[in-house]
Amino acid sequence: MLRKTGADTFRVGFNKGDEIFWGRDNYIPFTQDLTQWPDTFSNIVTKYTITDVVLYGDTRPIHKQAIEIAQVRNITIHVFEEGYMRPYWITYERNGSNGNSRLMDMSLADMQQALHYSDLDTPMPPSHWGDTRQHIFYGAVYHWLVMFANRKYRHFKSHRRLSVQAEFALYLKRLLMMPFHHIQRRLKTHQIIHGEFPYRLVLLQLELLRGCDVTVYGQPFYSGWGLTRDREASIHRRGRLLDLETLVHRTLIDYPRYFDPVTQTACPVEVILMRIKK
Repeated sequence: MLRKTGADTFRVGFNKGDEIFWGRDNYIPFTQDLTQWPDTFSNIVTKYTITDVVLYGDTRPIHKQAIEIAQVRNITIHVFEEGYMRPYWITYERNGSNGNSRLMDMSLADMQQALHYSDLDTPMPPSHWGDTRQHIFYGAVYHWLVMFANRKYRHFKSHRRLSVQAEFALYLKRLLMMPFHHIQRRLKTHQIIHGEFPYRLVLLQLELLRGCDVTVYGQPFYSGWGLTRDREASIHRRGRLLDLETLVHRTLIDYPRYFDPVTQTACPVEVILMRIKK
């Protein structure tokens, strides 16, 4: 689409998975040691007269270095959030997302003014949007390529704590277990629909706060601390255990930044609680 407008596009890849899944020309393989990445990126920007940089996430070391160089050269930075899968939705921001988002420096009045001129009449996505089989399959293929066809990229190092081998095993296990999980899910759904008993649907976080046993199959922020039954080996990535009070304090008090809608300034969480109470 960009090329149809007359623009040139280039992709820098760091492993065989990046190379295969790009599948077109203007591919630039980075095969050097990561210490040479800043100089390499600067040379690419100069050689091809780059005007825009598109990133999937902005927290990886290579992304942070690219952003710093791009900012000095007044290059426009486009960031897609690397996070939850949201069907029919893409989270995109200029210059940074999440903690690096412009929202962190905007007042409530600025946000309201921006929304005033936005089109909020958004069509709803269909109730059935598909499943994750393609995501799991291509994830397994990508990590297989990194494991067995990555000779040209011998300096490649994953930014994740989990090794490439462990991630490949995780995707492969998910793929092989999908028929079993499908049957199990259908049986559970049938029991709920035809059981003629009341049931409630609640968030797992709430169940955790209520002291209930929570079994986790994914990798939410509250897993791996010893508070849940974690079914995937990859979840055991924490260096220590936490009690529930510490986890709640860090996720709701230490980490967030709160904004007082009355004074239009940053404030501690106690002020927000006081506002809610009133």
